[in-house]
Amino acid sequence: MKITNLLRTTKAKLGISLLAVALIAGVATQAQARTQYTDGGMGTSKTPVFNEFYDVPNGVGDEADFVRLKTKAGTNGDYISTLNDDCAVGDAFNVRTYIHNGADPEYNDTGEAIARNTVLAMNAELGDGKAFDFSSTISASNAASVSDSGTLQCQGNVRLKLVPKSVQAYSKPVGGFYALPDTSVNGTTQIGSRVAGDGNVYGCWDDRVIVVYEVVVEQIPEEPKAEFSCDLLEVLKLSDRTYKFTVKASATNTEITDYKFNVKGGGDFDLAQQGNVAVLTVEQAGDYTVRAQVVTADGTTEYNDACTKKVTAAEEPKVPTYSCDLLQYKHLGGRKYRFTTTASASGGATVKQYTYDFGQGEETVVVDRSQYDYEFKTEGDKTVRVAVDFNVGDNVETKSDADCVVTVPATTEQPPKELPKTGAGAVMGLFTAVTAAGTLVHRTATSRRG
Repeated sequence: MKITNLLRTTKAKLGISLLAVALIAGVATQAQARTQYTDGGMGTSKTPVFNEFYDVPNGVGDEADFVRLKTKAGTNGDYISTLNDDCAVGDAFNVRTYIHNGADPEYNDTGEAIARNTVLAMNAELGDGKAFDFSSTISASNAASVSDSGTLQCQGNVRLKLVPKSVQAYSKPVGGFYALPDTSVNGTTQIGSRVAGDGNVYGCWDDRVIVVYEVVVEQIPEEPKAEFSCDLLEVLKLSDRTYKFTVKASATNTEITDYKFNVKGGGDFDLAQQGNVAVLTVEQAGDYTVRAQVVTADGTTEYNDACTKKVTAAEEPKVPTYSCDLLQYKHLGGRKYRFTTTASASGGATVKQYTYDFGQGEETVVVDRSQYDYEFKTEGDKTVRVAVDFNVGDNVETKSDADCVVTVPATTEQPPKELPKTGAGAVMGLFTAVTAAGTLVHRTATSRRG
């Protein structure tokens, strides 16, 4: 008992001396202290200090390098800080964190050497990449924190994933490996060396804790390809000049954001669009070609035959109009007259023939011309009518309007052979005669007043 106390006193004094030297040298924390391992050697610190030894046998080496990796099939001696591998799909790797409280175990009895509330934070750079970093930080409420990292370097881009339920901790006093939750990776977990998870890590070689988890290489799935197409352009004729177009389209792994319509033709037009529907109204008859495109977040479809339609706007339908507008006559002498009919026809209607009715006791004549000469059989006023037949499509329509009826004073009187002469001499003679007649009338009237 006295020897033990003396040993403790000597170690304590030695620890104080070493600490003083460290402070003089500018090394201010236990986390920065380094101690070489010797057979049977032990820590000299009275309080907890993590991973301070180097040259530790059995593949440990420098305890400060406590995050290491190996292939799953490798041995414990294969753990290294930086692992270069081809990283083929299906390859698995173990990531190890080594924890050792290097305090003098003789102070475990007093509790001074025990690291309290010990927490391990492990971070894994999972996901897609080529180089993956793994880091761990060991901390306690009564000890300085220490951190380290390791790297898996792959030859090409791969995806790295944590193997579920692969996180395990080992401690000899606990009796071997025990499971830790998956959330310990990229999270924190409390560890204990003699009671799993109680947060107490004792100062002793036998109380070292090792935490291991497994990661596996997966194939990076190809990004889903955006596919989109304009599948159909439907057309509905609303009238001779108005058409409705509806686009049918499909899109996978993208979203349709708009539709475009293109019109080519020989006349003016209006295009009203609402989403995938457009209404085309053309001003003139002719052929019009309408093409549609689909616009997505990933691009625009090309024009294709399925979304191209040609429409033909017909001429406005013609409405046939026809009428008998006027019947005129000219006295040719005696009882002979020339009759002329004016008729109008449009919109596809045409004149077929004229039927002249020259009145009671006279003739009814059908001719294919608008002018006809007729000599009445008897004298007296005659009512003459003309009816005009029109071809209207496949039908014949007859018009005999009020303007196509005249009354003719049939007589044997001869019409004047010629009009009065209108030359300069004739005009002067006429002026002289009129003047003389006027003078005579004036004189007569004057004498009567007298």
